[in-house]
Amino acid sequence: MNVVISNNSHVYQLLLTPPFRRAYSTLSVAESMESIMAMVESGHRIVIIDTELYDASGFDTVREIKKRWPETRVLLITHAGLDASEMRMAVDSGADEISILPIDKQEFLNQFLRLVGAPHRRLPRIDLTDTQEYVILKTMMGTEIRTRILNLHTAGCKLYFDAEMPSDDEVILIINGIEINSLIVWRRESSEGVLAGVSFTAPSPQARDIISELISWRMVQHDSTVSIHMRRSITSSLPFDSLVAKLQEHTGTVRFDLRRVTEITPPGAISWTYAISQLATDRILYSDVHAPVLFQMMMMPDRFPGHIESLRMTYHCPGCGVTYEEGLEHDTCMVCGGPLKHELPPDALQFAKSRIAPNP
Repeated sequence: MNVVISNNSHVYQLLLTPPFRRAYSTLSVAESMESIMAMVESGHRIVIIDTELYDASGFDTVREIKKRWPETRVLLITHAGLDASEMRMAVDSGADEISILPIDKQEFLNQFLRLVGAPHRRLPRIDLTDTQEYVILKTMMGTEIRTRILNLHTAGCKLYFDAEMPSDDEVILIINGIEINSLIVWRRESSEGVLAGVSFTAPSPQARDIISELISWRMVQHDSTVSIHMRRSITSSLPFDSLVAKLQEHTGTVRFDLRRVTEITPPGAISWTYAISQLATDRILYSDVHAPVLFQMMMMPDRFPGHIESLRMTYHCPGCGVTYEEGLEHDTCMVCGGPLKHELPPDALQFAKSRIAPNP
């Protein structure tokens, strides 16, 4: 299966990771709309397009591809700031899948595997509290329906319905007790049920704050340890002030779960480390650390107190060909016993080992 993507470096790096890499034969990057068209004409049947593609509309590009090569499968990447009319344009373009930034890796993987016709996992959930994965949708007639929420962002979300979904377009979504006027802009049946795209209509400042926190992290406390499950790339736009406020009096351990953090910007690192410096505790742990975060830690080690609990790196065994994500617990392949190769340079690996948390 030949895949072509528009010039989006983050998506390109994502497609090079093992879960994606096993699903296609070649991956090409297009520098212009014309080169995308040329690649599709030459036999590329999977296309991934960003809506902000150069000087042409991504919607128009998709529409043209589906018109000329209807058998081509297209995944359209849109940005969270789209309004309802723009979301309808995205749906009307004919794209087979639509992904809204920031990208959730597991959901994006499911979309990509559906695109290439490969088996995929059940749609991922978003935990709004420790146990809740559902929100309440209320119709204009007052009927309340429990629905699962996916791909939450500041301008809207996707909803998954186990049973029949309402026919209303104007609805109210209740998230953590806050009502948000919303508009269903598209509906689509899938193998898992019915998916709907929702655009929020002028959410209140309180609703915006709640949504901003929900898409940034989930906080769980167990005894004296508070775990912060980071949900997206670390940038300066994350609401770190509210995180510091919630942890203002906590003197126990704070664990940052970073399994979903595959990118960190320098301004984001500065904002994050400043927030860490405002905490009332120096007992900090970092778990499932990807390479980009580790490299930032190496650049400013004094600003990252505490210890690394585990790494989340791609390991490969040259002997038997097994590829998997693992921590530092294993230096040899669990299948054939051969040595493992990983993506870290020696100095980064040495730094990681020097910061590994001691056994309790």
